[in-house]
Amino acid sequence: MMNYQELLRTKALEICEQCAAQGLPKPTFMLIKQSYLVNFTWFHEGKKHILSLYYKPTRQSWTLSPKSDWLKNVVIPVVEPLCASPAASPKETPASSTNNPSALPNIKAQAYFEDARSCLELLRPFATDNVDCSLICQLTRRAVECILSDPACSSLDQVALAACINLPDSPDFFIAKEYLNRCLTLCRISSAAR
Repeated sequence: MMNYQELLRTKALEICEQCAAQGLPKPTFMLIKQSYLVNFTWFHEGKKHILSLYYKPTRQSWTLSPKSDWLKNVVIPVVEPLCASPAASPKETPASSTNNPSALPNIKAQAYFEDARSCLELLRPFATDNVDCSLICQLTRRAVECILSDPACSSLDQVALAACINLPDSPDFFIAKEYLNRCLTLCRISSAAR
């Protein structure tokens, strides 16, 4: 059984991927696990748009709460199907993954890397400035450590991932990005580089 934090993170990643697949900007998100809540943030036409997604454990249901017309008219039609289906419940999510054994490690691995990928995007505008980007390396290393200790990810190349943990941090954005991309590739996740 998936814990609620994993459930929220997995659903958030699904929504981000769905937005990207449909040509919408990919949002950033923040989990508020005590409230069973995920807040998504988009910046569109110079404005900040926040969409809240609530999970009700007793009913195993999702509720979307858009805070702008752009979200209601553009984003909700794209993401609502992900929140309306019965497969959104925590009991169904692992069952659907068992039909495709390679899907679960990939989804879990993506969730572990979310902080590192978000950090990369935040620091991208400062890539050529004198800014210490070693946090990308640290968050990537933490993700790899989580993957190595997660039995669901045991099908990934454990030896190569363990070797990545010993690589030194780099304050250089492009070296840090390359380190993240190397680890993502080992975890069979598409790279963060653009």
